[in-house]
Amino acid sequence: MRKIFKIIGPLVLLIGIILIIVGFIDFFSSITKPTPPTKFYFFFISFPLIFVGFVLNSIGFNKTNKQKTPTKKCPSCGAINKNNEDNCPYCDYSLKE
Repeated sequence: MRKIFKIIGPLVLLIGIILIIVGFIDFFSSITKPTPPTKFYFFFISFPLIFVGFVLNSIGFNKTNKQKTPTKKCPSCGAINKNNEDNCPYCDYSLKE
């Protein structure tokens, strides 16, 4: 599923950026002309597309570490050994099994 998000996310983001550029160009080019802008609504469509593109990119390219390092609890003092050492760092009790 993340492979799909890696493809769709940048594509939706790119479409949103293109639409916002077209909307701005249409709006600012109509200032010098007597006609009102005709593609200015692209500007409003682009913001949700850019948001969705960012969300899909964050899901697709987010690196999650699913592996948790096992921890040992000292039976003597109750301290948690996060570094997986053989001896307790507080009371020096042997944690070897």
